[in-house]
Amino acid sequence: MAIHKLEVKLLQKMKKDLHFNDQGLDMWTLSMDNNKFKQHVKEGQAIDEKKWEFVAKHKKVQAELEDLGHDLEHDVEQIVDRLEEYGEFLSNPEWKKDIQE
Repeated sequence: MAIHKLEVKLLQKMKKDLHFNDQGLDMWTLSMDNNKFKQHVKEGQAIDEKKWEFVAKHKKVQAELEDLGHDLEHDVEQIVDRLEEYGEFLSNPEWKKDIQE
């Protein structure tokens, strides 16, 4: 069976096994039987193994994932740089006072 179909099947089982209990407007719970949870974890791990096997067999997929990893790393570095710049902006006492008002 295709990996995607296995994932969809597992998600459908998980949705069925999740129990939502609305205890009022301020409180609610979401629960699942521990044994079913453990079973879902095992199935998820088996699907993950199939994914790794697929990647191991396909060099083009490996290259694409590596490229994606580099792109994401670059994006995260840019976000960090912007946050640091914004942090310096907020540390300016003159602007900080205006922001807090």
